[in-house]
Amino acid sequence: LWQVGFLGIRVGEARNPGPLDVITANVTSLFTQAGMLDQIDADIVGLQETRLSELGQAHFHSELTAKGWQCFWGRPQPPQARSDVEFCPTPWNASHGGVGLLVRQGVPARAAALDSEATLWLWNTGRWVHTMVALNRGKELLHIMCVYGYPNASRDHMAMAKNEELL
Repeated sequence: LWQVGFLGIRVGEARNPGPLDVITANVTSLFTQAGMLDQIDADIVGLQETRLSELGQAHFHSELTAKGWQCFWGRPQPPQARSDVEFCPTPWNASHGGVGLLVRQGVPARAAALDSEATLWLWNTGRWVHTMVALNRGKELLHIMCVYGYPNASRDHMAMAKNEELL
């Protein structure tokens, strides 16, 4: 946990860490950074700015499942329209944004239901995903939400307002 005012000093960590290693990464594009997942030694990985369309999510679901991951994706990103080239909707030209949670196979996990107006709104932003992981033989439930905020919020009051709305 990082807190303002501590500048690079980690605070608030457990003295007796729990049963799972959880990390998060802004990958800027999962297509270009997927190889880094082979080097990660964690049970749960939060991914921000995946930039995956529906086809891209399906591709990586298949690829990552074969490598021992369960995949939970946020709303797919729409194709990115580019003015410098002829528009061609491929799995690899999705708009900025997108999130995912990867959970090692063997760790009991499932996607949380989109059963309220608030969760549907969050899902539709393309910047939020919610997964539940069972702990202690199903006696406890860990809710994991991966959120990708809007950039430049420290100097752009509209981005700051959007981030506050996400949270």
